[in-house]
Amino acid sequence: MKTKIVGILSFFALILFLVAGIVSATINFTNVPTLSKTSNSSTITVSSNQNETLSFSIQDITSNSKKITFSSIPTIIINSTASQTITINYVVDPNFEFVFGEDYSTVLTATATGTGSPSPPANVTLHFADSNFCEVGNDGEV
Repeated sequence: MKTKIVGILSFFALILFLVAGIVSATINFTNVPTLSKTSNSSTITVSSNQNETLSFSIQDITSNSKKITFSSIPTIIINSTASQTITINYVVDPNFEFVFGEDYSTVLTATATGTGSPSPPANVTLHFADSNFCEVGNDGEV
């Protein structure tokens, strides 16, 4: 009977160890930029607590049939002991209107692949800088 209990407890300890290993794998974003309306690129730092391959996806922004188009970001192989900087390139349509008070943002997603237990996907929201002016029509009576 004692042997059975020790065996069962050992089995559950092993399962707990494996589950903890799966949950602990993480991708982190740091130095998250505020995107500029007048620039065409920005950088962000990515790290992981294990060696793995990261691929990225980012959503374009559309407003009134005008677009901010983001270029694809190359896949990287990341080492658990070092972070890497990736570049986010984008093109703002010439007639894209940044309306005062509106939020223009996109989501950058990192997806891991590799041996063992890859990290779950990680997301970060990237915002464009707020407009610092407001265009209001003035008919001369103000």
